[in-house]
Amino acid sequence: NTPFMLISAVLAGAMLAFLPHNLHKAQLYMGDAGSTLAGCLVTVLAIYLWEQPLAQVTGLHWLAPLVLAIPVGDMARVVVLRIARRQNPFVADRNHLHHLLLAKTGSVGAALAQLLTSQLCLLATVGFLLSW
Repeated sequence: NTPFMLISAVLAGAMLAFLPHNLHKAQLYMGDAGSTLAGCLVTVLAIYLWEQPLAQVTGLHWLAPLVLAIPVGDMARVVVLRIARRQNPFVADRNHLHHLLLAKTGSVGAALAQLLTSQLCLLATVGFLLSW
């Protein structure tokens, strides 16, 4: 479907073009509106992929939830932690995965590399299981 391919290409191009400016000593910040829009578009594309008959026949529909696994899992983990600590789940803190990785590695680049590696490992695992 051409509109969804176009949205995917534009979103990927925008994120890749934005990335060099957002590494340590970031010159630009996406902000809440940009990250919310990007998350919404990725979710819409994932739902679209999940519903495609060809993706279901080939098993590629499992890529959709895996693309969302790390961000949704991180959000769920943080909300559960906040509620368990009797804190407001809507008040910001530094318990998100990227904050923990940044504290552990001390480097934005290393934290980003770990997040990307984790995501690629999830996708590679699905690719391996589908070919098995």
